[in-house]
Amino acid sequence: MRFTHAKTRTEAINRALSEWVRRKKIEKLKALRGKLVLAGDLDELRRLEIEEIKSLHG
Repeated sequence: MRFTHAKTRTEAINRALSEWVRRKKIEKLKALRGKLVLAGDLDELRRLEIEEIKSLHG
C-alpha cells in the first residue's frame, strides 16, 4: 500500500491488477510493431475519425 497510495488492501490489489493488465496490453501491442500493414489514405482516415467524433458529440 506504500507504493500504490491505496487506503485499503483491496484497493491496492485492484490497482496492481489494473497496472498488470495495462502492461500486458502494451507488451502485446509492441509485439505487433512492424507486422501490421495499413491500407488507405492516412489523411482520409483522420478526417473520417474527426467527422465521427463530431457526430457523436452533437
